[in-house]
Amino acid sequence: MKPGIVIFCCTNAVAAPEDEVERVNAAHQAVVKFTRLPCSGRTDVLYILRAIEDGADVAIVVGCPDGGCQFLEGSHRARLRVRYANRLLAEAGGGEERAPVG
Repeated sequence: MKPGIVIFCCTNAVAAPEDEVERVNAAHQAVVKFTRLPCSGRTDVLYILRAIEDGADVAIVVGCPDGGCQFLEGSHRARLRVRYANRLLAEAGGGEERAPVG
């Protein structure tokens, strides 16, 4: 089985990332699942944990750059949730940094 990557992405952070999924799949020999969210701050810890539980090697949250979130605190909230998810994964023995934020 190929490594799995789940990407949760803010609609305002990247123009058309769906176009890149096929290229990434081929280049990295990985299965990439892309989920667009209205804001990265809407990423729930359970989304991240479920992605890992369902077999993803990594779940990536892509948000707006600092100061660029139209909802003001979305990227900050996403970082806090990713840190919490990584702590839970580490405590459960699932490894650290399986959910980076970009």
